[in-house]
Amino acid sequence: MLDLKKIIAEILPLKVTNVHGATRQGVLIIGMGRIGNIAVSPENCLRAASPFSFTDKEELTFFYKTTLGEHWFNSDGWLDDENHCNWFGVTCNDNGLVIELNLRNNNLTGVKLFFRLELPELTWLDLAENNLSGTAYSGVALFLRKLVHIDLSNNEFSGYADMTFSPSTVHANYSHNKFTSAGFNGFNAAYKLMRVVDLSNNRINQAASNLFVNIPSN
Repeated sequence: MLDLKKIIAEILPLKVTNVHGATRQGVLIIGMGRIGNIAVSPENCLRAASPFSFTDKEELTFFYKTTLGEHWFNSDGWLDDENHCNWFGVTCNDNGLVIELNLRNNNLTGVKLFFRLELPELTWLDLAENNLSGTAYSGVALFLRKLVHIDLSNNEFSGYADMTFSPSTVHANYSHNKFTSAGFNGFNAAYKLMRVVDLSNNRINQAASNLFVNIPSN
């Protein structure tokens, strides 16, 4: 098992090539500190870009590598089985598109900008009880437009929790992390469906009047 206490920072080069020959490259950074003249921080932990879209299998492969999949408790099928729908924690529809990703309590590790996942049919995302850290950005509203349920509870996320969700989101659990602030960035279509946003057991340190600005009326 990976001993994070002994790690100051670790940079892993990542490269995934899609069917068009385009590559997505980036680095995963664990911990904080400096390596030579390079400052290590969540903000520069992952940079990736491609002019092409990636298949669900390619997205999952990139996700596996950026969360240190070789150290997961259960990685049955991942990268080995040709059919990604047979990979542990993955559920697909009849067209082979990922609709659920359930990897709760599976030792996912690292500063992960998981919202970069482009899984257009994903409705359920459960990454609770892992070792993920960093900031929860608003990409969930950009790349996961059909997401109904998201659970990031019991991780190590910190800083600002952006409560911007997809138009389909009903339930969001960000509890038991280390967030120090949070906010709803104006009303959007998601708030017509949203019923539960759990921010309990964090380190929220801001005036309630600011926290509840633009909170959905649902």
